[in-house]
Amino acid sequence: MVEDLHTSFWRGYGGGYGRSSNFFGFSTDMINDMHHWWHSNRLKYPSLKNMCSGIHIHDSIAVFERGLAFEPTHSLVP
Repeated sequence: MVEDLHTSFWRGYGGGYGRSSNFFGFSTDMINDMHHWWHSNRLKYPSLKNMCSGIHIHDSIAVFERGLAFEPTHSLVP
């Protein structure tokens, strides 16, 4: 769990809206890495690809759910 994320938008903390140093840029990279099953782009954080099973973003708080990530499967239920 990461808190006080509103400071990511404050320049005094090294952040700012749309800046690469903003925590939400990191979060976006993690979300893209989590969906690596569906794209062929290079992973930004390959060591984390099978450790994070969910990311939940709330106002000023992000929750990274730790757990194995399994490849999605398609199945039909009659």
